[in-house]
Formats: sequence, C-alpha cells, structure tokens
Amino acid sequence: MISKELFLKLVKTAVKAPSSHNTQPWLISLKENRIFIKPDYSRSLKIADPKNRELFISLGCLAETFIIALAFHGFNSRLFIHDSIDNFHLCIKTIEDENIIPSPLFPYINLRQTTRNNFNTEVIPNFTIDELLSLDLQENIKIKILTKKENFDLISELITEANAYQIGNKHFIDELVEWMRFNQREAMQKGDGLYSACSGIPSIGRFIGKFLIKNFIKIKSENKRLTKQLDNSGAIVLFSSKTDSFSDLVKTGMIFNKFALLATKSNLCHSFLNSPCQVEHTRKKLAANFNEKYPFPQLIIRLGYSSKMPYSFRRRINEVITDKYE
Repeated sequence: MISKELFLKLVKTAVKAPSSHNTQPWLISLKENRIFIKPDYSRSLKIADPKNRELFISLGCLAETFIIALAFHGFNSRLFIHDSIDNFHLCIKTIEDENIIPSPLFPYINLRQTTRNNFNTEVIPNFTIDELLSLDLQENIKIKILTKKENFDLISELITEANAYQIGNKHFIDELVEWMRFNQREAMQKGDGLYSACSGIPSIGRFIGKFLIKNFIKIKSENKRLTKQLDNSGAIVLFSSKTDSFSDLVKTGMIFNKFALLATKSNLCHSFLNSPCQVEHTRKKLAANFNEKYPFPQLIIRLGYSSKMPYSFRRRINEVITDKYE
C-alpha cells in the first residue's frame, strides 16, 4: 500500500507533467493502492480548447509521469480509463514489486521543459530521430517526425493560417491574457499559467502586460515570429490518433510525455505549435496532408537545440489533492 508520505512525493513529481497553457487541470486522490485522477473543468480553456481535447491529453501526461515515478519507488502499475461522460476519471492500480526496473526517463522529469525561445539550426542526427521513433506506441496513436523543408513549408502555412484566426478572435486574446503570468511574483503566487520569462519576455506588471498584449500583438508580427521559430527547428513532430475518444486523448498524452522525456534525455528542446490542431478547418487540412489513417491530429511540437529557459511554476500539492475518488 502507498503511504501518505510516498503519495505526497509522487504527486510533487507527477505535477511536473506538461499541460496546455500550464493550466494543470487535474485533481488527484489516493485510496489504498489506487491513485485517482479527475479532470478539473474549472481550469479548462473554453476558447482555445472548447471540447477539452487538450485537457484530456494533459491528464494522460500526468498519468504517465505517475507511472514512471511509481516504478522508481518500486511499484508496478496499471492504468484504467473510465470514460463515462458524467464521471470521467483515471485509476492507477499499484502493487509493490521488488524486481521492477525503473524507467531511465525518471531523472528527466525535473529537467523537461517547454522551451519557447528560438532554437539554433543544428541538425538532429538520424540516430537520435531513430531513438525517438523507437518508443512503444499506444494502440491508435501515431508519431510522425518531419525533417524535410517541403513539409516545414506546409506546416508553416497551416500555423500562420490558424494563428491569424486565433489572434483575430478577441475572446482568444482575453483567455490568453487570463493565463499569462507577467512577472515572477505573479507566477509564484498562482503557481500556474504562462510565465513570461519562459518566453524571454521581461518582467512587467499585469496592467501593462494586459495592455500590451491586447493592443500590440498583431497577426503579421506573430506569424513572423512563429515562422522564424519553425525555420530554426531541427524537426516538427505530429501526434495523431484514430479517434477523438477520451481514451485516445489520454493515450496521446502518455506517448507525448514519454517522447518529451526521451527528447530531453537526448539534449533536445521542444515547444508546442498547436494552433493548427486547435482550429477546426486547419485541423482537417493537417489530417488530409499527413495522416489519413490517423485522421485526428492532436499535437504539434518543434524540436531542436537551445539553451534552457526559466522553468514554469507548479501549484502547491495541497491544491491538487482531493478526498474525492471515483
């Protein structure tokens, strides 16, 4: 059985998992040998993620981090996905196993970060690409790594199209501002959101930051910035699934999390370029061009080499632990 002390250690490690806008949309509980994960819909992105697709992917990232951490502490585990619309939750059943071999990815949980600066133009070696593609995939999930310029050009067109659609939406900008953390004090107090220093933005007050984003972020300048980031990337990675079911979304998050940790192990940085997956008409174009057998694009990330940026913050563990189980 998992002790309370160990449970707190596990939670502290697991919440380092990535989530959309660093919303950390989860509630976690322990009952004997079972860890329960429930969605916290109060932290959903109603504009960027209206169907909670990325929210469920985030829960998969959290579950996979738990599984890796449990193995390090001598527990075998198995994930059960309860995909009832009214009572969705994940249950990780655990059993002590003195013979379990810890995952080599465990040390990289604390090192992984979403690196939002410009990467350098260093080429990613083929053996590193092969290692990333050697991951054991979940059923219904596909990873496609793009390195050819013609693929970059097509992805770039879809990113600029989707970005123009989102930047032109006042409600999208309002939601972005809500989750921005414009200085270290605000980021530490909230423990969530998009910390400006992670993108190389100088520390400013919320009032000024809000004013600048709402009045000076323009479609042309944002597309120019994103295109430059794309051009400096060593690879673009597309994660797709056969369905948009709760189960496939969770599995996507689990695979992405392992992929991101393995990339970190290879000294690669990554960040999200998800706008084509968030806008319905560009999402359809993405599926038609790259993965007709897996027609539901879920995530796009860029890979490359760069210096590390400041790390985003996490909420206090007492804010995510609940006494509610199923």
